[in-house]
Amino acid sequence: RIDHRPDSEPPVSKALEPPASMIASLYVPRT
Repeated sequence: RIDHRPDSEPPVSKALEPPASMIASLYVPRT
């Protein structure tokens, strides 16, 4: 368990999460 190391996030979690650019495009309408 790496609960004692919050600074080190598993790369798998970030890979599963969508890129910030995608999230921004979803919330910010393109005119």
